[in-house]
Amino acid sequence: LVLTEVVRLLALALPITNGAKGIVSIPLPGALSVFGLTIIPDFATLQNSRLAFYLLAVTLMVGCFAVMYRLVNSRIGKLCQSLQQNEELASSIGVNIAYLRVIAYAVSSFFGGLAGAIFAAISQSIYPSSFTVTDSVNFMLNCFLGGLGYVFGPMLGTLVLYFGWDLLFQTGQFQLLIYSGLMIVLMLVLPNGLLSLTVPTRKKA
Repeated sequence: LVLTEVVRLLALALPITNGAKGIVSIPLPGALSVFGLTIIPDFATLQNSRLAFYLLAVTLMVGCFAVMYRLVNSRIGKLCQSLQQNEELASSIGVNIAYLRVIAYAVSSFFGGLAGAIFAAISQSIYPSSFTVTDSVNFMLNCFLGGLGYVFGPMLGTLVLYFGWDLLFQTGQFQLLIYSGLMIVLMLVLPNGLLSLTVPTRKKA
């Protein structure tokens, strides 16, 4: 959260980002060709660029989900899960905690940068005010609500919070109060997220 605010203030102060004016007139994505074969066409030449962005976003979502699923079920993923359970115990059996933290940060930064690039291409303009601490809090809530221990957790949390907030719009001035109350209750009742409901509990003998 602190890093988010630091970056936003730097973007306001640095001349390379044009301060509060931001960066505008960002061109649409150009064509991507591999060995003469056009994989992604030039968006500027398309009649329906919104549909093209939608298809691109869906493709990236499926691709990122597949990569994350494979990563979580790999050796590195299992080691990262051991850190989530007990860092001291994992370190005592020879797990390199610092190395795994760097790997996790690098993977998160890669996917975050990919999403940011698509966001800038779609909006064709970007401002420091586009990135606030509130957004970072919402991103974390998405992950917590869906379930940190599940690859599909952030996706489910995003869907529930996005449509849930719109449904609560009918409550008027009580919208934020009800929203916050429900979030607190869900975190107390389901600390492992909504997807933990799908995991059968073992009956005590």
